This record gives sequence, C-alpha cells and structure tokens, in this order.
Amino acid sequence: MSLKLQPSSMENISTVFSWITTERMLLQWTGNILSWPLDNAQLEKYICISEQNKKLISLDVLDDCCSELIGHIDIDNIDHANHFGEIIRVILKPDMQGR
Repeated sequence: MSLKLQPSSMENISTVFSWITTERMLLQWTGNILSWPLDNAQLEKYICISEQNKKLISLDVLDDCCSELIGHIDIDNIDHANHFGEIIRVILKPDMQGR
C-alpha cells in the first residue's frame, strides 16, 4: 500500500471524528483538547487550532491507489529551516487498525 498525505479538509475531519466512538478513544487521541461527546462546535475548534498555529499541520492520510481516507496525523513544533516536526496525534480508520 502506498500512502499520500494532504492538508486536512473539514469534510475529512468530520469523517475522522466519526471514527471516535467512545470517550476513552477521544481522550487517547486528543488528550484534553476536545471533550465528549464530539459536536460541530468542537470540529470547528479543532480546525481553527490547526489554522492558527503555524507550527502545527493536520494531514489526511489517503490510500494512494484509490484516494480513500484511511487516517489522520497532526504534526507539531514544525521547524521549517531544519525540516523537522513531531508527530503528536495519529488515528486510523477502524478497519485499518491493527494491520
């Protein structure tokens, strides 16, 4: 499988949120950034955090052969001069987990 990364879209973040089915999953993925239950206001908050923080990028993970959304990654503390960043959050589509 070949993967493709692209900037996250509102539509895809909404899909990612649908993968989070329990409060425990949400806590594991976002810590205390968001709260249970998820709603549209929190979706907008999550997008705003990514757009306002120049050292954070949210990326959709796509299966390159069919452009299917299979995951989401947040990279923080981006140092553009040194091409460095820290992967801080990763979530996979439920049927991709454990593969």
